[in-house]
Amino acid sequence: NSESIIYFKHSQSFDPTQKVIVDYEYKSDRNVENEIDIQEILNQNLVSNFSYSKSWQNGSSLIIGYNEFKKLDIPEIDDFNNQSINYKHYSGGITYNMPSKKIFGNGDKWYNDIYLSYNMIYKSNRKDYYKVLSNNQSSIADSSYQTIGGLRNYINISIATKMPGKLEWLNVNPNFNYYDDWVFEHIDSNQNIKNDFQRRSIWNVGIKFNTNLQGIFNINSKNIQALKHNIKPWTNISYQSDFQDNENDIDFFQNTFMGGNPNGYFYCNFGIENDFQIKDKKQKIWDIVSWDIRSGYNWKNKRLSDIASLIVLSGPPNGQEYLSFSMVHTLYDSSGNFLDITKGQSPKLKSL
Repeated sequence: NSESIIYFKHSQSFDPTQKVIVDYEYKSDRNVENEIDIQEILNQNLVSNFSYSKSWQNGSSLIIGYNEFKKLDIPEIDDFNNQSINYKHYSGGITYNMPSKKIFGNGDKWYNDIYLSYNMIYKSNRKDYYKVLSNNQSSIADSSYQTIGGLRNYINISIATKMPGKLEWLNVNPNFNYYDDWVFEHIDSNQNIKNDFQRRSIWNVGIKFNTNLQGIFNINSKNIQALKHNIKPWTNISYQSDFQDNENDIDFFQNTFMGGNPNGYFYCNFGIENDFQIKDKKQKIWDIVSWDIRSGYNWKNKRLSDIASLIVLSGPPNGQEYLSFSMVHTLYDSSGNFLDITKGQSPKLKSL
């Protein structure tokens, strides 16, 4: 058996702001038995990419890209361990990004802390091809899944400021997110692709409160001068209206890269970050323990989420991490009833 192999790799900068990268691989056949290069034997996937990038002095950037993927080593049915294998897909896209900027410039007024960022993403239709093992595992069939492309415009407006007066120790960060989505095709109820322009607008708002408290405990031992404790409590409240269209059976954005029309939510997430540090006689400071705890409350279903915690142990000589472990506790029993802490019922460990 003959085998044709083509590799083409090229990277070129036209100037400090423009660059083109081409990475193309093609093989006409796949015969591992005749391959003597171990790296080629291990290379079971073919991936080809093209990208053009452009940047500007204000931080904005533009990327145009296209990629193809093909899996070469599709197993026989006796070696088919997975229920399905994605063996081929291709897609292209355009991304433009404008980083966060102050809307009203520099100054000492509250509105000088208002920031705006913008992002545009366009993706072409993408078709994924699969080899699927039948339910009785007696045959392999071809299947495919179509993801409809489209255009998403994303705008974020945020404020980074402090509360006035005696509450200036409290940081406040309101934010507003707006999505303007376009599709030029959609999949109808008969699973056929129909040319039809549709547009939707999605928004959500949130506000985050956080602060930083510090405590120093003098020890004055032989090698240690003090123990420092940093406490960073925070809470984040977020809201999104329900964008499900109950009057229309067709969700025009289902099967798109942007996802179907989302449900609404009203969350309050909160947590505490604890950092313990040691200061020695040589004025050197290193981390010894960090303990982060977080949970949340869903206002729609009136339910607290699990308590997640992460503990990291560090130490000298440079404060590097020695051990870390995470835990998840629930505040509800197996029947879904809230545990009564006043009766000695403590949160139950779900995972460690």
